[in-house]
This record gives sequence, C-alpha cells and structure tokens, in this order.
Amino acid sequence: MFPIPADPLAQRLLLNALPGVGPATVRRLRDAFGGDLAAALRARPAELARIKGVGTRLAATVAARDFDWAAELARVEALGFRVVADGAPDWPLAFAPLWDPPLVLYAEGAALPGERAVAIVGSRHCTAYGAGLARRFARELAAAGWWIVSGLARGIDTAAHEGALDADGRTVAVLGHGLDLTYPPEGRALRARMRERGGVLSEFPLGRPADRQSFPQRNRIVAALVRAVVVIETDVDGGSLITARFAGDLGKTLCAVPGRVDSPASRGCHALLRDGATLVTGVDDILRELGEARDLAALPLPPSTRGGCGRSPAARPTTPNRSRRRRTAPRRRPRPCSPCWKSAGCYCADRTGGTRRADQRCGTLPCAGGTGVASGWPATQSRRALGLARTSRPADHHARHPAPKSAA
Repeated sequence: MFPIPADPLAQRLLLNALPGVGPATVRRLRDAFGGDLAAALRARPAELARIKGVGTRLAATVAARDFDWAAELARVEALGFRVVADGAPDWPLAFAPLWDPPLVLYAEGAALPGERAVAIVGSRHCTAYGAGLARRFARELAAAGWWIVSGLARGIDTAAHEGALDADGRTVAVLGHGLDLTYPPEGRALRARMRERGGVLSEFPLGRPADRQSFPQRNRIVAALVRAVVVIETDVDGGSLITARFAGDLGKTLCAVPGRVDSPASRGCHALLRDGATLVTGVDDILRELGEARDLAALPLPPSTRGGCGRSPAARPTTPNRSRRRRTAPRRRPRPCSPCWKSAGCYCADRTGGTRRADQRCGTLPCAGGTGVASGWPATQSRRALGLARTSRPADHHARHPAPKSAA
C-alpha cells in the first residue's frame, strides 16, 4: 500500500494504473465523494463496496493502492514524456462529450492535436492501392493545415502518418499500450520523426502491453480527437469499425472509401456506406463534408449566342410551320436549369416533372425571368411543368388559329 498523493494529477495517475479501475469507476467514485478523489482513496473497502457499480473486488483494489505512483512520475520524466489531465492548458476540449474520458494522457512530442484534425484508419493488411490512398489523403490534408490522427499500426495507419510527414504536416498517434513501448517494432523510426511534427499519446501506464481490450479503448480517443473519421480498407470485423461506431455516437463526420466488390479488404467500407457513411474518393470530398472545400477551376461560360440556361430564341432555327407543329405536337418538358439550380429562390423542373429548390447561389447563368427553365420557353409552360398553375387558352385562340379544313 502506497501513500495517498496530494496532487490531483498523481491521484488520477494512481487510479488509472489500478487493475480493473477505469474512467467509469472513477466517475462513480467522484460522484459518491463529491468530486474528492483523495477521500475515495482513504475510504474503507466496505464503504467503497456500497457504491453502485463498484463491488467488493474493485473496492479492495482501490483500498489497497498497490501502485508506486511516485516511481511512475520519475520514470515519465526520465524518458522525456509528460502526463496531462483534465484542467491542464493543453488538455483536448474534444474529450468533453465523452462519458468516459481518459483519466490521464501520457504524451510524447511537441503538441496535442487541435480542433482541425482528421483520423485516417484502416486495415493492417491493406493493399498497395489502399496504402497509396491513405498516404495521398494525409499528405493533402496536412498541407491544408489539418492534423492527421491514427494509431501507428501497420498498413493504413503507417501510410497516413508518413503522408502527413511528407507534407511537413502535423500528425499524432494514439497507442493501445504503454507509451514506453513501440508496436510494431518497425515503427520506431516513424515515431522518432513524429516527435518533431506532432506526438504520440497513450492513456495506459508505462509498461502496459497491448491486448484485445486496450485497442477498443484507444479507438474511442481517436474518434473523440477529430472532426472526421476516414476509413480506408477494412474487413467487417476490423477494429476500424469500432472507431467508426464511436465516431457515429459522438456525432463526428464518418467517411468511407469504396473498393473492389470482391475484395475482403473493402467489405467493411462497403458496410459503412450501406449504413449511411459518406462516400469519398478524394480530399475534396472530405473537405466538402467539413465545410472547407478547396477552390476549383471555374467551368467555361457558354458562347454568347446562348441566353440564360439554354439556347436563345434568336439562335433557334425557324421554319414556316413552326407554330403549327407546336400546336399539334405534344409539348416537350422544359430542360432543367442545371447550371444555376443552386440559385436562391429558383425552382427548377427535373426530368420527371418534379421540382427542386436550393439555398445557395452558384453565380452562373441566372434563369430567364426567374422561371427556372431554359430561356425562351414560355413562363406558362414552365408553370404547367411545375404544377404551379393551370394554363388556359385565350378566348380568341380559335379565331386566331383556325383548325385546318378537311379536304372535300
């Protein structure tokens, strides 16, 4: 049994290292003792066992305090790491929505990720195509000023970190084991590069090996730190789907990259797309979901002989029987106002006769007369296609357009 620390950070460090005690248990202890963790550490086992969700086994573990927190802090300092907790200036505000935020974070490197962060995750057994996409996405996002967050695992994670570093961007890895360990071993060189352009994080005490439980815990931190999660190549039982589920629960943007329909490496992405994830094929799709689409080259304007969204009446060929052919042939539907259907207040007829309305102005080729159809089409015809009004023939229609006389 080690002494109770007076420093709140050391109290959290002690509780975080006790076996079976996690953020949910510590939350129950804080609620039971009015937020005073020192009082919870001083309590007797019988008193702790009466707390709902604690039980006798965890109560005995907390009361025993079998962890040398002073030696842990000394080793952290010797390795050049640091420990941060809630209330520290660099504690990520993104952890606020988590019901079970980490008690502490062991950190190595220059800084923690800010608000502009995107996670790129995927399979350890990825294809060359998937690794190339992850590296390109990370490189372009990092060049645009976004943090790249991943897990330093083989495959997609490694490619994402390398892509961010190639662009001199910032990247951070969240580990599923103690910060003094590196897995896989070949990631040591990449981790050394990341110290200068980001960092490495872990919520687990030093020396804690990875297991089946630690990686799902790690994935919730990855999802909480970012604004969007991009999944590239994962199977239906991959750990990336756990990250995707956390992202959905936290209301983060979830994107998936489609792949070959006969590839097991893409079955997880296809399942996400089927369940509502956003399909992305490039960085522009990701930035558009985040509201920061890059400027694209404007489409060339049509020739001046065109008016509005379609051909002007002067540019149309005319024939002597044009009016009669219009009278006898069925009316064509108006063409949709495709170049400017985003104009505010513009109701455009689609090819099925329905309507659609947009909220933004695209700034190209306004509709003729505000009818939402190609210039030169009668307004009454567009209103008929939209179902806005019933048109009727004028009273002198038959006088001005007599029916042709039948041959006697």
